[in-house]
Amino acid sequence: MKWYPKTKLGKISFWGTVAGIILMYSLYWAAMIGELRIPIPLGLAGIVLMLIFGTISVILIIRNKDRAILLFLSALLGLFAWFMIIGEFLFPH
Repeated sequence: MKWYPKTKLGKISFWGTVAGIILMYSLYWAAMIGELRIPIPLGLAGIVLMLIFGTISVILIIRNKDRAILLFLSALLGLFAWFMIIGEFLFPH
C-alpha cells in the first residue's frame, strides 16, 4: 500500500478534493474573522469539488484497485460531503 495514488486520475482526484477542503474552510474563516458575506455559488463550489472528486476516488478504489492511503482519505472526505448535502435536505435549518 502506497501513500500517493498511482493513476493519473487518482492524483487529480486527490488534489481536487484537497482544493475543495481548502476553498471551503478558507471561505468559512474569511466569513467568521473578516465578517464578509460569501456569495452562495462560491460557497457551494468547495462542497461540489469534494462531491465530484470524492466520488471519483471511491470509483477508483473499487474499479481500478488503486489502494493509496491518500486516495482513501479523499474518498472519506467525499463521503463526508455527501452526508452534508443529504443532511441539509433532510434537516434544513
